Amino acid sequence: MGVSSENYNVLNHHFEQFPGICSNQEGNRLWKGLWVSVVRCIWKHKNRIIFNQAKLDVEEIFTLAQVESWVWMKHKERKVTFSFSDWILSPITCINMVIR
Repeated sequence: MGVSSENYNVLNHHFEQFPGICSNQEGNRLWKGLWVSVVRCIWKHKNRIIFNQAKLDVEEIFTLAQVESWVWMKHKERKVTFSFSDWILSPITCINMVIR
């Protein structure tokens, strides 16, 4: 058929092995949310390539991952007070602001 697929078990295993680099649960939840945002953007872009004959655009994937992760944090965490511009310029600093 010529269509590749992703093994869900491998993806699930990767997520479970994704190390939390923060010492608290809130910080680990943010990092895992970032992981999900990035993987989701890659997945959506791959689907556009397969089903809509789009071209690979790594910059677009990265930009969408930045937007989706910021929007997700903004709606999930009350402590998120930083702007999207701050998020783009220094994501580690922004995360540290939330988990302290």
